Amino acid sequence: MIRKISQLALALCLTWILGQGPSLAQGNTSTVVGVLPFHVNYPNDMNWLGVFLQEELTHQLVLSRIATLPAPTFQLWQEHLPLDSNTLIDARLLNQLHVRYLIRVEVQKVLSHASIHGFVFFNDTELGFQALPFQSADSWKTPDDAMGVVLKSLAKRHNHLARLQLQRQNYTWEGVEALYRWKLQPKQIPGTPEWQNYKEELEALRANYPEMGQLIYTALASLLIQEGVYPAPKASVLKQAEEVIQEALTRYPQYDHAHALLAQIYYYQDNKNAAKAEAVVANGYNPWNTIAKMIYGFTIGRTLKEGEPHILRGLDDNPFLQDPSYFAQRNLPAYEALAITMQELRPALTSVSQYETLMREGHEFYKQTEWDQAQQRFEQASQLDPKQLDPHIQLARIELAKKRYLGAIERLTDLESKFPDSEPVYYHLGLANERLKDFDQAEQYYRKVLFLSAQHPQSLLRLGTVLMKLKRYDEASSFLESLTRYYPKSATAWWTRGMLHWVQKDWSQARTMWEEALRFDPNNPKIQKALQQLDQRNNNLPPSPSPSPN
Repeated sequence: MIRKISQLALALCLTWILGQGPSLAQGNTSTVVGVLPFHVNYPNDMNWLGVFLQEELTHQLVLSRIATLPAPTFQLWQEHLPLDSNTLIDARLLNQLHVRYLIRVEVQKVLSHASIHGFVFFNDTELGFQALPFQSADSWKTPDDAMGVVLKSLAKRHNHLARLQLQRQNYTWEGVEALYRWKLQPKQIPGTPEWQNYKEELEALRANYPEMGQLIYTALASLLIQEGVYPAPKASVLKQAEEVIQEALTRYPQYDHAHALLAQIYYYQDNKNAAKAEAVVANGYNPWNTIAKMIYGFTIGRTLKEGEPHILRGLDDNPFLQDPSYFAQRNLPAYEALAITMQELRPALTSVSQYETLMREGHEFYKQTEWDQAQQRFEQASQLDPKQLDPHIQLARIELAKKRYLGAIERLTDLESKFPDSEPVYYHLGLANERLKDFDQAEQYYRKVLFLSAQHPQSLLRLGTVLMKLKRYDEASSFLESLTRYYPKSATAWWTRGMLHWVQKDWSQARTMWEEALRFDPNNPKIQKALQQLDQRNNNLPPSPSPSPN
């Protein structure tokens, strides 16, 4: 009882997360991480290891308060795309998966040692698509050892992952292998003898491997959810599912997936207030938990229509939930139950959220430089949901694109009071002032962004450029060096450092920086031309016009 009361109190404290949270998370996709199933090169019969490592890394990211798409969502995307070790990862794919960061790891295991290598892929609107490699080799005597090696490698590779710290789970390899081999069995149908045997095998694992705790509890609760709801509701089975997941939460209170499953159970028990409270708690631990988004949408208002934006955002992350048949051969019982529920509720929902449609159309018109059409869509979206920052930022970007810099500043200044300490507002105010050649004011806004986010790439780049224009070269050098340190594979970052040396007539250092830029963008004509200009200087030929720092 005490745990329930404290949980509901936490839910009340976090109501803003789901009241605004999914909307805020949707507008802040730059923070979302996705983890692909690990590819195990050797030995061959180790698929269970790859799935475990993916799910455990996802869990560790969430425990470090890094928003992460659930592992089952990526397992579904992998089948759909498919996403294997040979898939070309690019910016388009990241957008399709609705993530900013994507982690792919390959494992080579020999006895108790293993080597890993992989990439952190991410996309930046100004610095471009990045692929940061990492590798390591170490002892994997325990699952915690293995995860510690992976987390340490990732934390060194990108600032967004720098706060990753291992939270030990004390699993054993024997327990992990037994559970994940069970998970990878063919799917069984509830109510059949095969289903009963399948469930009894899991119960036996719970008795034999108590250290696997939360993983077995949530797997069992998922089975009981499906059995308790379809083909007909069974109150006793749902009650059993509730008891199992409550036991898991007593031991592991920060497990977002367990809270989401409990929200699902309460929903099927027709306890909508408790379901909503649990969904809020799950969302507090991980704003991108698909089940939590959906259950919150089912319970937020007196009518289903009121929760439609949350439901559709959940479907946006996991479109497979719109088709129950997709789960016919897949062992994802909690997701299958949700998909069947979604099909039953579909007649009460419109097919697409009007806000999301307007934003998508606005972005498409913006890409095609059809400013008036884009502006009309973003204005309508801002009227539909005035609490959203993104439509206002897009309207300011249109003003900048039309070179109406004062209009952009007026719009953004008005947003400062409505959205205090907003990186997008400060950054675009910096851009507008820079284009008006008010470099001092631009500097102040870029510094405000960096005060909030010290490694914000666009602001490091623009501040370095502004300080260069102000001829404060030492300060510019400091910020641009930070930029290449945080984003060592960014051709734009190295190009701008080269420009800094160019304006100071340090031709040798300019060449070094531009050659580094060309290494990451070998077909860039601007970089090639700048290097040719340096060759002309060295050969005493008439110089070409100086390259632009922009």
